[in-house]
Amino acid sequence: MFERYDDFIGKGDAHSAAMMNVMIWGRGTQSHNDGRLSRVVADKLFDWYRMIAQREIAGNEGSAIPAEDLKPAAAGRLSDISVPSMVAYGRYDETSTNEAMKYAAQRIPGAKLKEFDIAHMINLESPSEFNNWLEAYLDQFLL
Repeated sequence: MFERYDDFIGKGDAHSAAMMNVMIWGRGTQSHNDGRLSRVVADKLFDWYRMIAQREIAGNEGSAIPAEDLKPAAAGRLSDISVPSMVAYGRYDETSTNEAMKYAAQRIPGAKLKEFDIAHMINLESPSEFNNWLEAYLDQFLL
């Protein structure tokens, strides 16, 4: 899939590159257009990914994250986190992303881990389930 994205960028096809990113990051690499991703979210993702692809094609940095904000990995400091923490991941996201989330949850003392039956954008793809999970977690800290 990623090779196809690179091919689209190489051909200057921002539309197809954006569609590929919606499929990879919005729907998940192991799923099809099965209705889990709403049309509204898919359209917003498409607009965002098309902008990124156009920047990459033009040679103006493709990433949505400015280079100066990219920091070295903080994995070695996860055990220093001392506040209540939640870690979530989507079942249909990239395997490496899911493994990173599981790793983080294991290293952060007391972290709660949750798998959602979606891809990458948990709070957008499954807002009710995400909000209920978040609310239940936060309720335990209210007096």
